[in-house]
Amino acid sequence: QFREIYGLDEREVQPGASIDALIRKAIAKDDRFDVAKSEDRRAVTWREHRLARLASGRTISIRSAPTPDGGWVSTHADISEREIAAATLADRVAELTHARNSLETQKLELMATTEALSAAKDAAEAATRAKSDFLAMMSHEVRTPMAGMMGMIDLLAASDLDDEQHSLAGIAQDSARNLLSVVN
Repeated sequence: QFREIYGLDEREVQPGASIDALIRKAIAKDDRFDVAKSEDRRAVTWREHRLARLASGRTISIRSAPTPDGGWVSTHADISEREIAAATLADRVAELTHARNSLETQKLELMATTEALSAAKDAAEAATRAKSDFLAMMSHEVRTPMAGMMGMIDLLAASDLDDEQHSLAGIAQDSARNLLSVVN
């Protein structure tokens, strides 16, 4: 498994071969593999070292600890798939964050549009009320003198008039009634 992880062949991995040298040979960059040695050989301190990617593109995680006899033990694990999954997850999180930010921007734009539409609606309703108030006031202002004129024309038509004057008073009455219908 060690040979497989580091892409080494049987000739390179022989009893007594320096694992440190084999690992450095397998590393794509010239990173120094540093084994932490504890002053107290009785204490086992595991340390994780992540090496640079291998020439094969794999990422290896090495955990090592000193042994009481002055040597050391280590575990070597190919974490390439985990690294790829972590990168994929980070990309997806970035995409989702971007989408969330975009949606938040759209939400703020919609809220601003809603406020603008609400203000426009309020203005339109105010204009409609003003128009209705104006028409009601004008209707009253026209109706009052109109009623006075119709009353006077009725009195005039009921008085002693010759036929031509009576006809003209009737035309004035009809005209006043038609004008009142328009105002109404």
